[in-house]
Amino acid sequence: MDTESLSNNIDLVAHCDWSGAKRNGARKRQMAIAAQKDKKWVLDGPKEVGDPGKLLNNLRADLPAQANILVGFDFPIGVPMAWANKPEVGKLDFLALLRQLRKPYWKDFFKVAESKNDISIARPFYPNNNKGGKKQADLCEKLQLNAEDLFRKCDNSESERKACHIFWTLGANQVGKAALHGWEEVILPALEDQSIKFWPFQGTLAELLNNAHGITVVAETYPAEFYGHLGLHPVVKSDKESRDRAYQTLLNKYSQKLPTILRKLKTECVNDDEFDAIVGLFGMLNIVMGEHNEGTPPTGTKNIEGWILGR
Repeated sequence: MDTESLSNNIDLVAHCDWSGAKRNGARKRQMAIAAQKDKKWVLDGPKEVGDPGKLLNNLRADLPAQANILVGFDFPIGVPMAWANKPEVGKLDFLALLRQLRKPYWKDFFKVAESKNDISIARPFYPNNNKGGKKQADLCEKLQLNAEDLFRKCDNSESERKACHIFWTLGANQVGKAALHGWEEVILPALEDQSIKFWPFQGTLAELLNNAHGITVVAETYPAEFYGHLGLHPVVKSDKESRDRAYQTLLNKYSQKLPTILRKLKTECVNDDEFDAIVGLFGMLNIVMGEHNEGTPPTGTKNIEGWILGR
């Protein structure tokens, strides 16, 4: 499928920023949406994600049954190969591993370890709080892996700020809790729905969408990955002026570049979570429109580690 037919075969693109933290008592989860109508993209958001378990179905609420959807989530989808190679895991591919989590051995998988002694292959996420001098070295010791083993190949990036590895759950750049929430609340409920496919585990975008109808494709995203694709460098997301400047650059550039109707998109005063939701949406549209490649994950690891869309 060429890039033109890829664009023609997707009716809605959604990007969800998936923080595990809370703002004013609520999860900081924002999404932005682009629906294609008459070969123009109507952009909407950012808005609250709502019930994560119903999200994928809710995105289809106003669409024809045959519509195809591409949804990006800003949380890791995949596990490190070195951890998956442990005998207790058995080198299961990621989707098969998730199905195994219903078995007794994995009963504590979604419980973040309280102390170093709670860490195990079946309970690898740590720590639940910062009391008592928790260290990433504790994970290495208990899992019998070195620090680099805890990263996936796609986690290695030239971006200005590298996220922590998946199993670490403490600090501003941790992704562990977002991964746990995303897997438990979104991915697991979707596994038995044959109309929901997972990139790149089950194929390229072209393979998943070619001659397909009524398909939802789920992919992992990382908004900072899209900064360079979209010409937004340098940007400091935590700085309002830098964020606002980058956001206006994005709107001005793509309101001219894409056959797009921007009137539903928030035009100013976005917070950092809203910013990530919208940057991610434009990054995904950039791929759908053929302006950037979806990325080519290594064949030997993609079914276990996954990949970040566009990397």
